[in-house]
Amino acid sequence: MTSKPSIFVVGAPKCGTTSLCAQLAAHPQVFFPAVKEPFFFGSDLSGRFARPLEEYLRLYDAAADRRAADGSVFYLRSEKAAREIRAFNPDARVLVLIRRPLEMMHSLHGQMLHNLDEDIADFEQALAAEDERRAGRRIPDGCRHPYALAYTEMANYAPQIRRYFEVFGRDRVWVHRFEDLLQEPQEAWSSLTAFLGLEDVPVRVRLLNPRSLPRSVWLKRFVRDERAQRVANKLVPFWWRAPLARLVERANSRAIPRPTMSRALIDRLAGELEPEVRTLGNLLQLDLTDWIERPVTWQ
Repeated sequence: MTSKPSIFVVGAPKCGTTSLCAQLAAHPQVFFPAVKEPFFFGSDLSGRFARPLEEYLRLYDAAADRRAADGSVFYLRSEKAAREIRAFNPDARVLVLIRRPLEMMHSLHGQMLHNLDEDIADFEQALAAEDERRAGRRIPDGCRHPYALAYTEMANYAPQIRRYFEVFGRDRVWVHRFEDLLQEPQEAWSSLTAFLGLEDVPVRVRLLNPRSLPRSVWLKRFVRDERAQRVANKLVPFWWRAPLARLVERANSRAIPRPTMSRALIDRLAGELEPEVRTLGNLLQLDLTDWIERPVTWQ
């Protein structure tokens, strides 16, 4: 019998969700499919893996009596995903990780470069292009997630989280800071397992999905090509596709050092983001003073 997903890790991107999903996947009571981000919901966003409901549910055929989970980080950005998920499963539990906005934006820019969804290598120049991109201009060819190029909007967490509070109620939405997950992993894990009603087991946090670039841009483009994917789908059994894709992705990635930002850029963006951080703190009833006073921690 196929399990219906009841745990949704909805975002935000570059906030530790890959590590959190890996921890949950290791729990004996939780099942994640081979496809890390099914991205079935969020019908207002491009880049979804549009497929029939039956095919989405097939991903969970092996869940047995475990709690099925979906970890698709753009669900948080979507204006429709919250209601679509609730219509699908009213008993769903929603998990959100957040991070200092400026760090998240900078890291997301690096991920978009890696994925070939971004073609402006300089972060400050990419920010300067946001208005044009919102108008549909200067979008890289083949970009699957053009809305993610609006980095400042992606880091404006308050309205995104508020949507989930309004749809599910606060008691069904778990929000945690990336920094606290790193500094107090067992405390965060105990909070999460209690929220999900899971057995509390020891946990070791490992940061996954570090900053990287493709070794071969040609191979990256080939793997993303729709025609190549159609051929691969005919030749490769369904259950081998995701593991094979991950193997190719790892082999074709090379870690790179994090680029620095100028002090002037940090100070300017910190001032621009401060009102949004204060709004978020009020929404979550959480002291985010350190996000304002120390907008980045890795300079």
